[in-house]
Amino acid sequence: MGKSKKHGKPVKGASKKGSKHDKSKRKAKFIDPTSSVSRDVRETVAALVQEIEREEPVAEEKLQPLKKGKKCQEIAEKEGILPSREYRKGGYHHVVIGEVYNDRYRVVKKLGWGYFSTVWLVWDYQKERYQAMKIQKSAASYSEAAYDEIKLLSEIMEADPHKNRCCARLNDYFKHTGPNGTHVCMLFDVYGENLLSLMERYEYRGIPLPIVKCIARQVLIGLDHINSIDIIHTDLKPENVLLSTPKHSIISLMKHFHPPPLHQRPKLTERDPKTMTKSQRRRYYKKLAKEERKTLLGEDDGDHKSRGDEHGSNENGDADSEGSKTDPEWEVERFHHVILADFGNSCWTYKQFTDEVQTRQYRCPEVILGEPYSTPIDIWSCACMIFELITGQFLFDPKKGDDYSRDEDHLALMSELLGDLPESMRLGDGKYRSYYYNSKGDLRNIKDLQYWVLEDVLHQRHKFTKKKAKEIADFLLPMLEYAPDTRATPAAMLRDHDAFFDIQDDDYAPLELTAKRSRQPDNDADRSDTFRYWEEHPILNRTYLEERGLTIADIQSVLAGNFLDDAAAHEAAAEATRMSKKQEVKAYGPNVKKGDLVYGVVHIYASFNDTFVHVTDTSGRETYVKVTGGMKVKADRDESSPYAAMMAAQDVVARCKECGINALHVKMRAVGGVRTKSPGPGAQAALRALARAGMKIGRIEDVTPIPTDSTRRKGSRRGRRL
Repeated sequence: MGKSKKHGKPVKGASKKGSKHDKSKRKAKFIDPTSSVSRDVRETVAALVQEIEREEPVAEEKLQPLKKGKKCQEIAEKEGILPSREYRKGGYHHVVIGEVYNDRYRVVKKLGWGYFSTVWLVWDYQKERYQAMKIQKSAASYSEAAYDEIKLLSEIMEADPHKNRCCARLNDYFKHTGPNGTHVCMLFDVYGENLLSLMERYEYRGIPLPIVKCIARQVLIGLDHINSIDIIHTDLKPENVLLSTPKHSIISLMKHFHPPPLHQRPKLTERDPKTMTKSQRRRYYKKLAKEERKTLLGEDDGDHKSRGDEHGSNENGDADSEGSKTDPEWEVERFHHVILADFGNSCWTYKQFTDEVQTRQYRCPEVILGEPYSTPIDIWSCACMIFELITGQFLFDPKKGDDYSRDEDHLALMSELLGDLPESMRLGDGKYRSYYYNSKGDLRNIKDLQYWVLEDVLHQRHKFTKKKAKEIADFLLPMLEYAPDTRATPAAMLRDHDAFFDIQDDDYAPLELTAKRSRQPDNDADRSDTFRYWEEHPILNRTYLEERGLTIADIQSVLAGNFLDDAAAHEAAAEATRMSKKQEVKAYGPNVKKGDLVYGVVHIYASFNDTFVHVTDTSGRETYVKVTGGMKVKADRDESSPYAAMMAAQDVVARCKECGINALHVKMRAVGGVRTKSPGPGAQAALRALARAGMKIGRIEDVTPIPTDSTRRKGSRRGRRL
């Protein structure tokens, strides 16, 4: 690894948004491997798949304007039965709740979907238990991929007879012919949500370290198992790791569902809503939703309460239903058990189907360079995923620039974080190596790299203590070795880093990390936001604090990592209050009286995916505060967020008041609307938030540069960028 030069400011790496490379030293032209049609198409499709997998399928009502019948279509979409554009020949199979498949499995509820398939909760009449049925799209390529997945899963099961290797298990499979073609159906145990949902539960602040350690251990066990039988997962990421226990609502449904006799068909016959009139479609969706609720709960008119008492109600009559509160300890216990899933893109070490493997953010260097790959690519993805679980952010999130490709930016990010790639890779025989490196082994278009080692990223950016940052970095770095031959194996990680998986006292502390990510409460709204986070925290929640009589000041002390007993906590809170009273507020202007206006200048810049709010003095030489929307919400959004801009403006107002500034002149740049009359969404929200927070608004200027007739945009378009 090359010697790293540390800098005081954050730079590229560890999911840092945007590029910090010096564009002035880059060449105007470069060789991009995506220039060939086939690779460009593959890259676009891969990005599309990743985007689609994070959202629901696009319903037909979103593809064309709605004039009438919107309400009934919204009901249908909510029930998950509205055909999308993928319900066609070669696409998804149209499933009706209550249908029986293979004379054995009755459909109970839709559990989820992926780009290649839909997943349904079914009742197995033969084994008298619930299973998850995955129905693949009917196109030949999807069916072929499904049969490959069946072969892989069968080998995994044969090598794990005791079911303790943390991998999904295939229970059955069959073919089903429908109006859109013949679909391969696979039956699995019923699992819970994926780790991406768990990250969303913690609002992308990072999952508590004790839970991550349990997850990491089981993921490594699963990888060790499949790699030992020459299987490569090729797509390890949070979306493909599932909690082994279903969520509470599914468990409650399974308790209350009463399967009808096997040969009883659904009361509503399957019919394509496209062939109905609008009034028929409205009645169809309403009736189908009602029938589905009855089927799910096994209820007839008037007897739901009695059936609920027979199954799952306690002495107080509180049914174990979706609305009832779950046991927090049970919820936390669910997070400690996970399994590897989605082997649809997997392959064997001796039989590989494509060179385009791994999701972008989890892709290893040998795949980018086009070198032969094997099982070590999974351990690289594992390290990237564990970092993301701990911090809530990508380890590498490359972007395509004007004069460099996304792949080259990815390699630059790796070099900045881990040091330069070895010469054997930079000058090796990789299929795409020459696209990114010249004959000297230097990147072709990105010249100036700013190094920031992983331990410093964890400590300085993510606010872990130096001790904890070193512990995490020492665990991740062996999995991030460039050379596949020297990269750690799952077995070696389990053997050599066994101490990492031991839960330590400081693992439970939110540390300074949480203090940085949650706003300090200075009003009732902030107080509720802070408590909302603590209510969801599985280790130290609101009940924990209130039982000890702690206050907001005590919470701040805990956020800073100071775990004290009750007396010491109250004493520390009192001392903090006394110190805050002694602090003087710095005010500008020698003879400012109450009611006088002290002006500053706020520069609002609204880009296509962020909003910058920057306050200076009237000369523009001294900066008082600078906040961006990206500092307030997760950084991987694709468009400007008015909510993030509003939050940024609120922070700016608080700082301005500390400095004695109570009035602002406004300069807006690239606002994206009709000049100052109708600014873009981010700028408009920021300006409104400044005014509502009590700041007096002076003159408003649009300082967006006006392009000339010769100004060209991407795609040969002319005019302003926004």
